[in-house]
Amino acid sequence: TETEVAEQNLCFANRIFLIGYLLHKYKVPTKPWAGYVMDYRISEEGASNGRAGKGLLALAMKKMLPMYFWQDARDPKMLDDQFLFGGLKKGNDLIHFEDWDEYLNFERLYNVLTSSVPVNTKGLQSVNYSYEDYGKILIDTNFGDRYMSGSAKGRKLWSVFGDYYHEDLEHYREVRTPQTELGHRMFDDWNEDQWNAFYNFMAQCLQFYLGMSDLGIKIDPPFANILKRNSLSVMGENFRQWADI
Repeated sequence: TETEVAEQNLCFANRIFLIGYLLHKYKVPTKPWAGYVMDYRISEEGASNGRAGKGLLALAMKKMLPMYFWQDARDPKMLDDQFLFGGLKKGNDLIHFEDWDEYLNFERLYNVLTSSVPVNTKGLQSVNYSYEDYGKILIDTNFGDRYMSGSAKGRKLWSVFGDYYHEDLEHYREVRTPQTELGHRMFDDWNEDQWNAFYNFMAQCLQFYLGMSDLGIKIDPPFANILKRNSLSVMGENFRQWADI
């Protein structure tokens, strides 16, 4: 339908905008956004949907921003770790939290997004890096977003992935991945032309972001399913089952 086509076009524009934003190393204090990447498919609360392409986006960013800091974010107590940012280097290009747990408190990243980050590396003297000394933040998650206050919204740039790519034989007849569709593993077996196409696309994303930024435009994804997923996360599965009776 026309509505679905418009929604797909908006998702694509938002994805390009996010990539360009992350590539642009200059950090504007009025745009303290963490890239927040999640699934668009609605599922039962607590169900973790993966293999939609979020990891490929993160890998693409790391190809362009090689001085990155990675953190496994599946532990709901991760933010309590005093050594959380241990090993973060000054001049870092990107901070990536992979598989962000649904119960992690996003509000505890506010200072990192707007002010400074404490770096406490085991065996070394702790340091405090200022806002300009480290890169932007990318978060990907398989869950809904429980933090939707005005302050949280002002610090996120959402992007959503549908289930065009999937390894879900429960709901689909076949597995569809970039390799099954394109005949190549992403990044691993590309030739020179494919790498050139990738770098050109990244440059176009950066150009697009800068053009929109000059106009004061922030491109968000379609919010219908995001809001539904987030509501399911907040209400919990027990309340949902009771309400469905």
